[in-house]
Amino acid sequence: MSMTMIIVGGIVVVTLIAVVGDFLTKTKQAAEPSAIRELKDRIVALEQEAGERDAKLARMEGEIAFTTKLLEDKHEPGR
Repeated sequence: MSMTMIIVGGIVVVTLIAVVGDFLTKTKQAAEPSAIRELKDRIVALEQEAGERDAKLARMEGEIAFTTKLLEDKHEPGR
């Protein structure tokens, strides 16, 4: 009789561990999608900012090149 109680007790303990583990896993996964969504939104915003900065830098480089060319033409002797 005691052997049966040990076996049944072991099965109950293993089942409880599995249920608690499953519960913890599901609660952890339920919290993660919102955090992942927030991080994805932040990444998109940062990529847009980086794109805008790159466009600004390209425009400024073009303006600087144009200004440099005007200054070089103005200071060339013989013109």
